[in-house]
Amino acid sequence: MPSAVTEKRNLKRKVLAVLAAALIAAGAAALLFPAVEAAVYKAGVDGMQAEFASAVAAIDDPRKAELHDLLEARNAAYFESGQDHFTSVDSYTDDDIDLTEYGLPDPDIIGYLDVPRLGVTLPIYLGASQEHMVNGAGHLTETSYPIGGDNTNCVIAAHRGYSGKAMFRDIEALQIGDEMTIENFEGTLTYRCIERKAIWPWEVEQVRIREGQDLVTFSTCHPLGNNYQRFLVVFERVS
Repeated sequence: MPSAVTEKRNLKRKVLAVLAAALIAAGAAALLFPAVEAAVYKAGVDGMQAEFASAVAAIDDPRKAELHDLLEARNAAYFESGQDHFTSVDSYTDDDIDLTEYGLPDPDIIGYLDVPRLGVTLPIYLGASQEHMVNGAGHLTETSYPIGGDNTNCVIAAHRGYSGKAMFRDIEALQIGDEMTIENFEGTLTYRCIERKAIWPWEVEQVRIREGQDLVTFSTCHPLGNNYQRFLVVFERVS
């Protein structure tokens, strides 16, 4: 019959074994959680994008033309005014357009951004509010809407990763010549990377419209893990 000392030792070993197993399981869960959350997010975005495409297919041409004309007029006004109200790349997070009035499924989602180099697809929300940025990319109000056209520069902001979602985390991997696409209510626009640079948030001249060009600019916090600068990647329309 085991002695009391032996029984205590055996019990201690069992407790330690259970604790070790629990720690290993917790560690594995912690490692897997970001991947699981990323997969869940991707599945959600895929579903939203499919719903968007289905809604777009059902919108008649006059309603599409009405929305296009509204956004084109605002883009022209931004260019003609020199974007005189645009004072910071962190400003102007709200928008007054309700896209459901034009047949789109979400009042704020104007389209989807696909960046093959980063392996991400993100919904583009009108307005770079915190709520929108948690769920995707935000179009900065007072910059051109993502419909293309000369004298436009659509500035799109996203976090450098958020709760397991990659977003613009690896933005510095983008290289000159890389392409990305924007799917909007009219079709797909293709852009090619022409510039990469870090700026201060108040250097708005770096993201203003450039005469005669059709641009999209990505903006995110820089360096990774901090937010005192912004990293920009500028794309020019190719088709």
